[in-house]
Amino acid sequence: MSANLACCEILVKLTLPNLCNETR
Repeated sequence: MSANLACCEILVKLTLPNLCNETR
C-alpha cells in the first residue's frame, strides 16, 4: 500500500505542474 501511495504522490507532483502550464 505504501508503495502505491508513493506512486500517487509522484504522479500528483508531476501532473500538478503540467496542469499549471496548460492553464497559462
